[in-house]
Amino acid sequence: MLTDRPIEIRTETKPKERKEFPLSIVPIDLLLPHEQIIEAELSRLVEDLKVNGILKYPIVVSEETFVVLDGHHRYNALLRLNYKYAPVILLDYNDDDLIQVDTWYPLIEETLEGFISKFPSHQVIRQGTGSIRDVLGELRQRSFTAIIGNDNGFVCIDGDREEIFSVVRNEYLETIQYADNPQVAFQHAGADRIAVVSWAYTKAEIVEKATKGEVFLPKTTRHSIKYRYSPINLPLSELENPSEAYLLKD
Repeated sequence: MLTDRPIEIRTETKPKERKEFPLSIVPIDLLLPHEQIIEAELSRLVEDLKVNGILKYPIVVSEETFVVLDGHHRYNALLRLNYKYAPVILLDYNDDDLIQVDTWYPLIEETLEGFISKFPSHQVIRQGTGSIRDVLGELRQRSFTAIIGNDNGFVCIDGDREEIFSVVRNEYLETIQYADNPQVAFQHAGADRIAVVSWAYTKAEIVEKATKGEVFLPKTTRHSIKYRYSPINLPLSELENPSEAYLLKD
């Protein structure tokens, strides 16, 4: 199946409890992205904003650092359309009960042998058919970089995480899927379809990356917020002369 956008396999239920977070309008150059965007998705959003002139959801931002947590495509769409302000909700990124960070787990159409052959410099730490659950526990401790394979067989390799996922993005983009859970990723894998499961970056690492002006590959991080927040359905015209009631100045 060919696609110009990643398909997500989601197992998490949406938060049932809704909370109204205050909306702020901030100078867009205060915001610090930490992740690249997917061009096809950005182009669709830009065209939608041009036609309808309504931004449905705010950008979710750390109140301490102004790092973008959710809404990179909305942020980049406003930049592309030359808006100087952006609507945001500011959350306490240090509150682990409110915000948790994980990653996405790619599924790609490839054999295990074919994929491993692309990383001659990476060391194979383990090869076997043991319990994925046990090995995932070791992975969370960063005992190695990634587990690659399926329920029937896998290898654990050590090496550069960014290099692995650059290959995933660049060579398998047309068929890639993403699971929100490592066990689910392995369940959807097979003989000619493998899961590539690595550890997640920490909040501190994400903030450090953003404050350096650097960004991760798309789909590197996945932020989960305890509460649902409402759509804002904001006319873009309100970003041209923001109301003082919402304006947060730099």
